[in-house]
Formats: sequence, structure tokens, C-alpha cells
Amino acid sequence: MDSDTIRAGGGDDYIALQDIDPGTRLRLKGGIIAVVDDNPRDGMWIVVKYVETPDGPVVSDQIEMVMTDDVVGLA
Repeated sequence: MDSDTIRAGGGDDYIALQDIDPGTRLRLKGGIIAVVDDNPRDGMWIVVKYVETPDGPVVSDQIEMVMTDDVVGLA
């Protein structure tokens, strides 16, 4: 496996983090759904806004930096 890819959803699908465009919805660890706000395209980090957690929808516009290891797959 290429070091710039992540395993999505525990299956055989791979996502190259540096290729994910802003606006893409992702599933993160902990049951979080987020939308990509920015992508520095370094393959390690992605900037997201949380839109849903296990507790329900998120109304804040706060952005977070997320590491590759926290991304489970596309939402």
C-alpha cells in the first residue's frame, strides 16, 4: 500500500487523502461526519467542519485539523 493512502471503512477501498476536494463528506472515528473545508494536500492532514456527531447535528462553523488516522471513509 502506498504511504499516501488510507484504508476506508476497513474494506479494500483506498482513498488518497491528498486527492480529496473541499466539500467532500467524510466519516471519522467516533461516528463523526465532517465536510472538508480545506486540503493542504500533504497526505497527512485535512481541514474539516464537523456536521454530525453521535449526539446529533453540529451547528458550529468551527474548523478542525484531522489526521489521516482519524478518517474512516467517505460519507
